[in-house]
Amino acid sequence: MTEHIRQKENESLADCIRHDSTGEIHKHEERITSVEREERCLRRAVWLMSALAGLAMVGFGYSLVLLENLPPSQSRVINHIFFVVGLAALISLLAFVGLWLIRRHELGARREECRRLVIKLLAARQNANDDRSRRCANTGDDARSLTA
Repeated sequence: MTEHIRQKENESLADCIRHDSTGEIHKHEERITSVEREERCLRRAVWLMSALAGLAMVGFGYSLVLLENLPPSQSRVINHIFFVVGLAALISLLAFVGLWLIRRHELGARREECRRLVIKLLAARQNANDDRSRRCANTGDDARSLTA
């Protein structure tokens, strides 16, 4: 599901939520907003760790190929630094991807829970409107029979 579609779904849910008089749906909206914020933060962290790992790989390759004139002790230190930074970035990347996937799953569950609650709210409103319509129709029938 693309980000645009998810955003449209959130907007339609938010529209339904605004018409709720109970506080329950508002609590769900706050939870969804919080999880969305965490997911965005994790997505940025994944991007940052990917960029850092890529830069470390490029730097490591550069130091292996193009820095042949350096003494072995300096090139070993430079290679070690790039290797450590790249490894740390890859480990962090795996952790952030895992957390991001967990948050996405949690966000989907929260949205589904909110959808069910909104459907229940809309069904209750529809039933209330139907009951009101029936009462008005019955009152109109009673009034017609009294005048006849």
